[in-house]
Amino acid sequence: MLDQETAPASRRDALGGRILVVDDDRDVAHLVSTVLEEAGHEVKAITDARQAMETFNDFHPDLVTLDVLMPAVDGISLCLQLRRNSDVPVLFLSAKDDPPDRVVGLRIGADDYLGKPFDNNASTRAASSSLRRCSAATALTTITRRIGSCVSDGSSSISPACRRSPATSSCR
Repeated sequence: MLDQETAPASRRDALGGRILVVDDDRDVAHLVSTVLEEAGHEVKAITDARQAMETFNDFHPDLVTLDVLMPAVDGISLCLQLRRNSDVPVLFLSAKDDPPDRVVGLRIGADDYLGKPFDNNASTRAASSSLRRCSAATALTTITRRIGSCVSDGSSSISPACRRSPATSSCR
């Protein structure tokens, strides 16, 4: 496993997030980690996909980057495993760059898919964009709306005191 130091707090910007990089190629894992750290993210890189879920549970990342072609456990299987328990954004960074491969990756739950070799700026933009979309979605789901004295947390249930038919008086 590649032990990667995390970026110092002073280098993290407002968009910085915790990113788990999973790639069996040590050089690629190091490059991706360095690029993302320089962009202000806290990064943990591993090169053994069999340790991905344990590291995910310990590190609690805001984004996961996965290689598709890895020995033992491939990126597609890892993405499916992540999707069973989490909605963390997933970014595939893969040598499998044909349109059908991209479609499979996106259909199984990846948020974005970049083919190798990729431009360092493209990987940073894709990671930041996925983190931004996730932050916005999280903020929207936690907004509490007030209508009169009724409060809705966005769930489908409505407080019994606020239920009314169109013909009855307004909520109190």
